[in-house]
Amino acid sequence: QAQPSSSSPAPSPAPSSSPMAAAVIWLHGLGDSSDSWEDIDTVKLKVANTRVVHPQAPVAPVTVNNGEEDTSWFDLRTWPVGLKEPENPAGLEDSVKKIHAEIEALEHAGVPTEKIVVGGFSQGGVVSLYAALSYPKRLGGIVSISSWTWNSLSATVDPINKDLPICFCYGKSDDVVLPELAANSAEIVQSIVGGNVTIVEATRSGHFPCPAEMQAAMSFILERIS
Repeated sequence: QAQPSSSSPAPSPAPSSSPMAAAVIWLHGLGDSSDSWEDIDTVKLKVANTRVVHPQAPVAPVTVNNGEEDTSWFDLRTWPVGLKEPENPAGLEDSVKKIHAEIEALEHAGVPTEKIVVGGFSQGGVVSLYAALSYPKRLGGIVSISSWTWNSLSATVDPINKDLPICFCYGKSDDVVLPELAANSAEIVQSIVGGNVTIVEATRSGHFPCPAEMQAAMSFILERIS
């Protein structure tokens, strides 16, 4: 695992040597790093001139870790994460701004915003929902795996992305993000985008996605950027 930096790295623009036609921004989970989730990079083999960006979460104190610092997109106060997890955690707004900057960098490099998918795992999926739905230009879609959201999400949605396609995957017996929170989050997402959400309920007890979820996520990404 790569050693995280305590400072937020600059947005990663697409290389100027070749025009980029599409992009995926993928966000890791708590305590992870930007060099993980390399499986997402396989979309580059399927769609020519596609850029995959793996932003790094900042290092910050995390309440559930007794205040110890770790790579974290925002603070967490309950573990496992359940319905009592407070809304609007410290760090979430800054993380959303960071992902907006990543999208802007890709746009400036020539990637059409409609061909940019934002996705993530656990904490990363939470930020993906808030960042993509609030972006002021139409995006390609969102992938959220083993994550959650709050009712406050609806107030952040930009009208242009109010029906943005979303792939929302969660485990029916996830032992980190409790199923009742995930199911409630799926309902919140559905209340925002209506029939444009694909909900994948996986029969698993662990926190990491099963092959069926990854297949659904990758198929969704390819559909949205092709």
